[in-house]
Amino acid sequence: MPGPLNSSHANLGDCKTCHAAVGTGKLDWVHNLVEGASAQKNAKLCIRCHEVGEDAFAAHTHPVADLRRLTELRVSSEPNTPFPEEKFGDWVRYSIPAPQSRPGKSEIYCATCHEEHQGSAGNLMEVPDTRCQTCHVKKFGKFAQSHPQFTDYPFTRRTRLIFDHKSHFAKHFPKTKETNDRAISAPGYCSDCHVQGEDKKYMETGSFNAMCSQCHTADIRGVNRASGPKGIQFLTVPGLDLAVISERGVDIGAWPEDSEAEVTPFMRSLLASILDGRDIVSEVSDLELLDLTDASDEDLAKVQDLAWAVKRLFWQTENSGLQSFMSLPLNSEGDDLEHKQMGNMSGVMSRDVIASANREWFPSLTDELQKHAAGEKTHHFAALIEENEQNTEAPEQETEESDLEITDSDILDEGDDGVLGDELETETDELFVDDLSLEDAAGTDDEILNGIAKDEDLESLDLEAGAEDAAILEETDDGDILGDSLETPNSDPLLSSDESDDVLVVDDSTLNTPLEENAAEQADDMAGSVSLLGSESLDPEAWAALGGWYRRDYSLNFRPSGHSDKFLWAWLTFSGYSYGSPKESQFAPVFEQLSPSDAVGRCTKCHSVDDESGHKHVQWHAFSSEREANRFTTFSHGPHIGTENSEGCAMCHQMTGGHQGFLDTYNAGNTSDFVKTFKPIEKATCSSCHTERAAGEECTLCHQYHTTDIGHPMTRTSLPTE
Repeated sequence: MPGPLNSSHANLGDCKTCHAAVGTGKLDWVHNLVEGASAQKNAKLCIRCHEVGEDAFAAHTHPVADLRRLTELRVSSEPNTPFPEEKFGDWVRYSIPAPQSRPGKSEIYCATCHEEHQGSAGNLMEVPDTRCQTCHVKKFGKFAQSHPQFTDYPFTRRTRLIFDHKSHFAKHFPKTKETNDRAISAPGYCSDCHVQGEDKKYMETGSFNAMCSQCHTADIRGVNRASGPKGIQFLTVPGLDLAVISERGVDIGAWPEDSEAEVTPFMRSLLASILDGRDIVSEVSDLELLDLTDASDEDLAKVQDLAWAVKRLFWQTENSGLQSFMSLPLNSEGDDLEHKQMGNMSGVMSRDVIASANREWFPSLTDELQKHAAGEKTHHFAALIEENEQNTEAPEQETEESDLEITDSDILDEGDDGVLGDELETETDELFVDDLSLEDAAGTDDEILNGIAKDEDLESLDLEAGAEDAAILEETDDGDILGDSLETPNSDPLLSSDESDDVLVVDDSTLNTPLEENAAEQADDMAGSVSLLGSESLDPEAWAALGGWYRRDYSLNFRPSGHSDKFLWAWLTFSGYSYGSPKESQFAPVFEQLSPSDAVGRCTKCHSVDDESGHKHVQWHAFSSEREANRFTTFSHGPHIGTENSEGCAMCHQMTGGHQGFLDTYNAGNTSDFVKTFKPIEKATCSSCHTERAAGEECTLCHQYHTTDIGHPMTRTSLPTE
């Protein structure tokens, strides 16, 4: 027996589990002593239980191709020149790893560093420094004397979230504390924003709700926007020069006359899908759609195609949904869009949203599309032609009829005995018979009713009885009849009652009552009073304060609901990925609209945009330890954050003197070109504690051999059978 096994291997009672040369015969051990067991075969037995990646026997279990690249960068330029000692990369020289097809030349097997049979308490992970220096040319002694100086540690790239510590510490946090608003509190300690990860190895950034929501939620929802829309225009009815279009005989059917909207970037790809890939928006981009005076016939033909494509877009959206024709790029993994992702990009639009828009903007949409498809004139266009033909004869008719016109003043000039005839076409002409004067007609509805019906009749009205009210009102003292000609806005007895204002109109003062907690933001977003009698006092954008779809003017808008809005996330992600693809021309305008730091939602005010492999990638998440892989160095905050030191985090993380140019760092997509707001950590900061007699200075204390995750493969278990 060579010695007891480690406690983690104690259940392995059969030697052949780890030793490939062990057989069932009595002379197998003797045979092994003569020929020697294959280290590679033994190592393959190890990786049956321990999963260390595809390059299990490469140095540091790191991909061989990447090791070759790192080695060649360091030794190929000046192979015969002695290494200067200024840079850490020059202190270590590797022999270029050989391909895996040449085993035994550069492969390192498990037993080289992990030795068993050291007893149950033996540490299989303990590797002496001499083992490391077997491969590394440069020999290290004491950490303080021989270890190279750190180079810009730990900064290898700009931070994923755009957060200027300087401006927040010096300006924003003090200003927040001065507000004395208990609902808003500024951080007072580093630990208010930075928390330990699950393995306590890295410090990670807290969530948006815990750190940022108190100050920045209103920015995302658009409450603080001084000007401009708070929502994103998604679908619009573009404004067109209808006068020129009809004058030149171009049939586009009925079209809203007062629309001044522009085609949105979202519509560019959607219209292209409607037209089988034709980029109609690009074709008319040089035209001033609201002024087509100088447009050629060819230009007007393109405008006509645009108009009918817009109508088809609105019709198909209502009847089939956006998902029926949305043509979008693949995601970053190269997979087709999933059902949920497509829902995010459509904002889960309700059919009623687009249906109500179509009823108002294009009331005869289906009929017009059918006639256009059949090559027939639309009813609207045919009516325009007929009207134009009649207008050619209009001057002669107007001259003859002008002599027959009778004005109100002519009638009144006849004197007291004059009769109000049919020529006086007022809404209440049937009321003004013998008992009513013009002065009475100018009175209120109540005064008119009081002049015809008896007081007791009015008092006996049941305001909740529909048909009975009409029957009562038709009876008068003199047998006069209140006909259909009484068409006043308040002809409904309920609306004309003295208490109607209290019942149907919300008083302005009710909107100014204090709301609880976060609801105050929604109250600030409401403009003016809300009346149930009309829509003029209700702002659709304010109605959508909680987010979602709403109509305004001639556009369908989407307002973000808050942080992590899925609509914005989906469109920024996929339009950014379109860069470098054949669909870049269609989707880049969407990204350009949503990505400015002051755009609706203000996503990129905090989330940086990186150029990766020709694509634009929005960094939606801060640093996460889950992403960290293939690292040669390791540092755990766990043992350090509890040290008794008055400086705390500032012992290692010290801010620089200035921060000019920090925000400019994020104007380009290069992650390695950035301005630091914290000073790099120097070796002296670590060597003050890490000595042989104090915190330790072994290589493996800060450097890990395996750059890949080590796990255990799951046993392949067959499904049970009866």
